Amino acid sequence: MKTQYLHTFPSLQNISFWHFHIAGWFLFWCGDIILIVMQNISRGEIIVQALDAPLGFLLGLALRQVYLRVDYKNLSIITLLVLVFFWSTIFTFLWHVVMSTTRYNFVGPQTILLMANSKFAIP
Repeated sequence: MKTQYLHTFPSLQNISFWHFHIAGWFLFWCGDIILIVMQNISRGEIIVQALDAPLGFLLGLALRQVYLRVDYKNLSIITLLVLVFFWSTIFTFLWHVVMSTTRYNFVGPQTILLMANSKFAIP
């Protein structure tokens, strides 16, 4: 008797950008959830953390559209590295600005200063 599975995983040849993109952001979001559970944080910070991964996912989709428009076959590896570094930096900066603004609006500047001095702060 043959066992029937509800879901079969794709072979390595069939794994696409979307598998990695969705799995990566999902794992990142799970890490955020674990940090939320481990820390005693405010409701505003929970909202900010909940928006962190979905925003990164959406910016990643936009960045993919930028990369799809690059004629990589006619560019040197150095030019490609510069383009990837440039656009990744721009989108990272955009992500940081949106998240910092959201954190400031939902959490407030006093809480941000308290969080910076907490035991979980990165020196």
